[in-house]
Amino acid sequence: MCRLARCGLVAEGCGETDAQVLYRLLSDLYILPISENPFLRLCSFFRLCVFGDVPYSTAKKIFHKDKRTVDEKKVIRLAKQTLLSTAEIVKCFERNKLDFCCEEEPLDTLYYDEFTTSDNIADMISCLLECRPVMLSAANLYLRKQIIFERI
Repeated sequence: MCRLARCGLVAEGCGETDAQVLYRLLSDLYILPISENPFLRLCSFFRLCVFGDVPYSTAKKIFHKDKRTVDEKKVIRLAKQTLLSTAEIVKCFERNKLDFCCEEEPLDTLYYDEFTTSDNIADMISCLLECRPVMLSAANLYLRKQIIFERI
């Protein structure tokens, strides 16, 4: 297992509580939203109903639009704007910054002091109150196949 973890094939997290384990597991991973093209969804729905011999009610359940919580919407909104790790998204929540107008603004928002770096941001913000809602939102979005995690 240690070799698989070193190669990045499995992930591991440790901690005293479930929130700590989840935070250590996800904090260094980058969030990439999976795009939802409405035209593609409509075409797939039509093909499934007409050519796939799937009843309309079953196809409707498959293509039902997932309802997101407020925090999940914020996570997706930030992830669509720029490539951010989960820890960086926590920092954006803490600073109440959900929109970026230029490419340099995320860096100015996240690394505004001389102590915070991309290597230590996960350790520095682990005690913030915003960690739990962001981690739960990211985990739920991943389980519902709306985002993927990437190690960069």
